[in-house]
Amino acid sequence: MKPKLLLGLALVLSGGWLGCSAFAEISTNSNQWRGFEILPPITNANPSIRVPLLIHVPTKLKVKRVSDTLSVEIDKSSLEASNLMVGTNMVTGVESKFYVYSDGQPRPANGGYGLGGIDFNLGTRFWHTKPDGIPLPGKKYVVEVELTIFETDIPPQHDWSPYGKNYKILWQRTLKQTVLDTATGQINQLPLYVHYGFVGNDSAHRFLSARIHLDEAVFAGSGDYLELKGQVERHGTNLVADLVGSTGQQSQFYQGNMTLEKPFFSQGGAASGGAGPPFWFVISTNWDCRAILIGVNAVMGLTNDPFNHTAAFSPPPVITNVTKLIDDPATGLPAGNLLVDPTTGLPLPPKRNKQP
Repeated sequence: MKPKLLLGLALVLSGGWLGCSAFAEISTNSNQWRGFEILPPITNANPSIRVPLLIHVPTKLKVKRVSDTLSVEIDKSSLEASNLMVGTNMVTGVESKFYVYSDGQPRPANGGYGLGGIDFNLGTRFWHTKPDGIPLPGKKYVVEVELTIFETDIPPQHDWSPYGKNYKILWQRTLKQTVLDTATGQINQLPLYVHYGFVGNDSAHRFLSARIHLDEAVFAGSGDYLELKGQVERHGTNLVADLVGSTGQQSQFYQGNMTLEKPFFSQGGAASGGAGPPFWFVISTNWDCRAILIGVNAVMGLTNDPFNHTAAFSPPPVITNVTKLIDDPATGLPAGNLLVDPTTGLPLPPKRNKQP
C-alpha cells in the first residue's frame, strides 16, 4: 500500500458570536515529504551469469509453550551448509510463512508472512490465548514454517515486493513440529511410575513401585501382600489419581489432583489390628526409589538417609496392565500379583494344589 500524500489541509478557527474567522493552509512545496521512494531494479544485475554462494540453512524450529503463550523462531543452532548458484549482482532474500493449527485439523489456507535476509534472523512470532485463541489447555498444536530463498533484481525497500520478472526461487524447505501440552503432553512420551510407602521416625520407607500408563488400570503387588491398584488419568492439564495401597493389614487411598515428583498423603483407609502411619503416593518419571525417598524426606524435614534402600540401577520389576500381560496361569494375573476378595479388598490365600 502506497502512503497517501495529504495536500491542502485547512484548519478553520471559528470566532463564534463575534462573527470572525481565520484559516491556515499547508501548501505543497519542495520541502514537503512525498512518501517512500520506489527504488528501480538494479541495472547491472544479470541472472544469466551464475556464481556460487555458500549459505547456512536451518533444519529445526525453536518452539516454546507456556500456559497462555506460544512462540516460534528459527533454531540458529541447527544451521547446516548449503551451496547455491546466484545471478550476478542479484539480491537474495528469504520468504517465510508461519502456520499454527490444532493437531488433527487441516492446515489453514493463510499464515503469517514475512521477508528477511539469508542469515535467517526472522525474529520471533508469538501467539496468545487472548486474543488469538492459541494455545488452549489440553490441546496439541502443529507448527509449520515454509521457507523460500529467492533472488531478484528489485532491491529491498519499504513495502518490498521482490516478485518481478527476474524473481527466482533458489531453495525451499518446510519445518514442522508438534507442540505438546505443557502440563501433561511431555510426560506422555516418558515412562511413569507410582511409588507408595510411609514415613517412619527416621526416614521415608517404600512399600512398592510400579510403572503405569495414563488412563489405564493399575494392579500390582508382591508376595508379601503388598498391593497397589487404581488409575491415574489426564484431565486437561491435570493428573488425577485414584490410588489404593495395601499391606494386607491395612489399606489407604488418595483421590485427587497430583503433581509430578511431589508426595501426596492418604486421605483415609481401613485397617485390622490398628492403623499405622499415613501412606504417601508419588507419581514420577524416576524409577529409582532411593531418589523418591530422599525427596519425601526433604518434604518432611528428615535428614537421615533412606533406610535399607541402595541406589537403583534398573526399573522396578513390577508388572502393571493386567489386561496386556498375563504370566500366572493359575490366577490369570501378572506374576507376583495376588487375588483379592471383592468384598473386603484383602488378599486371598494362595491356592494349594490338591494332594494325590
